Amino acid sequence: MDTNFWHRKINALLHDPVEKVYTIRTHEQLQNKRISELNITYKKPDSDIIASSIERRPLPNEKSNSPNQRIYVNSDEFYIIHPLTGEKVSRDEIITQLNEKDICNQSDKFYEEIKEYIKKEKLDINNNIDSKKLYNYIWWNLPKSVEQSYLLPADTRVPDISIIDHLDTTAAFSSVTTDNYSIVMISLGPVQEFIAAGRKLSDLRNGSYLLSYLTYQGIKYVGQNYGYDSIIFPSMRDNYFLAKDLGFYTDSMEVDPAVASLPNVFTFLIPKKDAPSVVNKIKESILLERDSIINFFLDKIKNNTLNELKENDSFELITEHGMSKEEIIKEFENQLKQFPTIVSTIQNIEDFNTLNNQYKDYTGKDITPLKNTFENLKDTYIIKDYQFYSYNTELLGIKSGIRKATRDFIGHIETNSNPGDAISGNEKALIKETSLHDGEEKTENISAITLIKRYLPNYLCKQCYKEAGKGLKATKDDNIKEISKDYNASILLMDGDKMGEWISGKKAPCLYKRLHEKAITRLGVDKEYLETLKNIKFTIPSYQRTISRILNNFSKLVPKIIKKYNGTLIYAGGDDVLAILPSNKLIQAANDIRKAYSGIDNLELENLTFNNGYMYKDGKMISNMMGYKATMSAGLLTFNPKYNLKLALNKARELEKIAKNNKRDSFAIASIRGSGKIKSAKSKWSLQHANASKDIITDINKLMENLEKIDKSNQAFISRLKLEYKNLCFSNKERVLEDYEFIEKVIPFILKDRMNLESLIEPTQKLLKLFNDKELKLEDILNILEELEYSYKKPKRGDE
Repeated sequence: MDTNFWHRKINALLHDPVEKVYTIRTHEQLQNKRISELNITYKKPDSDIIASSIERRPLPNEKSNSPNQRIYVNSDEFYIIHPLTGEKVSRDEIITQLNEKDICNQSDKFYEEIKEYIKKEKLDINNNIDSKKLYNYIWWNLPKSVEQSYLLPADTRVPDISIIDHLDTTAAFSSVTTDNYSIVMISLGPVQEFIAAGRKLSDLRNGSYLLSYLTYQGIKYVGQNYGYDSIIFPSMRDNYFLAKDLGFYTDSMEVDPAVASLPNVFTFLIPKKDAPSVVNKIKESILLERDSIINFFLDKIKNNTLNELKENDSFELITEHGMSKEEIIKEFENQLKQFPTIVSTIQNIEDFNTLNNQYKDYTGKDITPLKNTFENLKDTYIIKDYQFYSYNTELLGIKSGIRKATRDFIGHIETNSNPGDAISGNEKALIKETSLHDGEEKTENISAITLIKRYLPNYLCKQCYKEAGKGLKATKDDNIKEISKDYNASILLMDGDKMGEWISGKKAPCLYKRLHEKAITRLGVDKEYLETLKNIKFTIPSYQRTISRILNNFSKLVPKIIKKYNGTLIYAGGDDVLAILPSNKLIQAANDIRKAYSGIDNLELENLTFNNGYMYKDGKMISNMMGYKATMSAGLLTFNPKYNLKLALNKARELEKIAKNNKRDSFAIASIRGSGKIKSAKSKWSLQHANASKDIITDINKLMENLEKIDKSNQAFISRLKLEYKNLCFSNKERVLEDYEFIEKVIPFILKDRMNLESLIEPTQKLLKLFNDKELKLEDILNILEELEYSYKKPKRGDE
């Protein structure tokens, strides 16, 4: 690494002011002055040319003699475009939300804070170690320099690109002075089978946390050596691990240290020449930390100090089946060295011809006509290979998918006679764990993997992550009975729909929708070219960074929602959520989570509001969310707290797949009754009604809450209606009574004369009329209502 490496990074991060949209004509002079006052030698980064060529659409040459050609959209004309929906926020709202004077003052103050940091830390900027420290400070705090920095565009002509994302991309391409780069994707596994293997909630949570922690080790290597701006996915600012390692963690950070918020995959930009060696170094870093965890527990086995792991628990090596202590130690290591599997994919950003040949090999499509279209535009920018970054990322996804489909098998055969692991059944048990469970001693035979998952908090406390270790340690809140209280337990499993297509840009707005309307007018280009822009969707680093940041924000919101509904969060990494809740809170929590993800329906959460694809804090717009076009699907399961947790989780995964297969944007809900019988139903979250989208959960919930207040709710009100519906409306599978007749005539009779629930007649009729349409038949809505009725019901002994 050359001595100017971190210095170039600093220059790249600071080459444009965050408030650039307000200082279009003078921004370069402004930054030159600010940087000179920091006593940093400044040179405009060459990487800005690369970043701009990727992120700017092919436009006519701005080096024309005409002033209107040089500046297509002035500061007083700009608005912002949501990068995922393509919809603009009006000029009037911009003036209200993004106050120019406040933003410029905040930015000025930030440079004063940089000066104070340099002085306080006594940094010598010409020293590579000190310049790295200053880089970390600037990179971490740059978005905080202006409260709404992520909403400010880098270019008034293309107002969907955040200035922060552009600065990060410029810094990422400043690692070397050439333009030879690669995009790399690393993923860790196995995921589902590793996390699902657990009897306790702490087993699930710690399993997911361990994956997240090891993923961070790979990200950390890239960040320490190439800068955290190189990480495209996931967003690393405000990450707990990184905050601790950089010395920026405070108790006031809006992050729960005990939540596994990193997904098991990350993507980054790296100099092409370094890519193969960096991949090997990442794998070494991950495995080195894994070995450190192994040695932490091995030392306790060797020194007979396992009992220190948890007060009132005892541990004993299983030697009665012929294994010696030395053999157990060796087998302990062998079991753990099967984990994790690490899959890497490299896509070099090649010259156009090489890229096109690769693209044709994998997709059968030729992108030469697109390049010709751009080149035929008069006075256009020189078409650079980097402007086809989108196709490189698509190839990366295709190659990664192919690689993941090729399963790695590690040859490890256990020949001992020990019993199987009581939790997963996958490995042989090596240790006998005795603990108090509901006031009684319970003994379990566990493997090495179960031991480190269960007692990972002890290791984290030994490291510098004490807040995480303390938060992960099992408490009474990990008891499913304590969570469910007077109700049944429930699993909430949610996942963003078609996330691969969002990240790849297939679901992104077309190029035309991402341009400012006045830029289009002033371009004066021919109609054929503009029509071409309507049919092209380009993925750029800033677009992917936007999604990364939204998912990072989302993962910080989910714990708030789960807490609001008295549940326990297992993980919230990327777009994935797993939580345990009391059954009567299940559907409301799921509905709030999907609204926060999309940023819709005026959802309120503490001092936050979500609407029109944005998050507002105390009434002020502060961040994009995924937008109404991005949806989530959920598997929702109600079950007895004593039911096998692993089996319940498997059923919830099945339900999530059912929801995905229901054209997504759906939920599938089921209950496991006391008899073992499973009932289920599925639906969209919203239905079209009277030319508008109608949230069905809000209306259903009102009826359920009314029902819950009535002492006679245990009459199984909905189940009775469903039975009468089948008996009265059909005879030998032939319809004898129409749905509207059942709603109008039969329901009043049943509720008033047979069940003495007259107060529910009107709300029940209103609800069933509302959703009895082409999208959701009466029988479907009765099935959903029956499942929700069961989830709201307080179970009794022997209740099914």
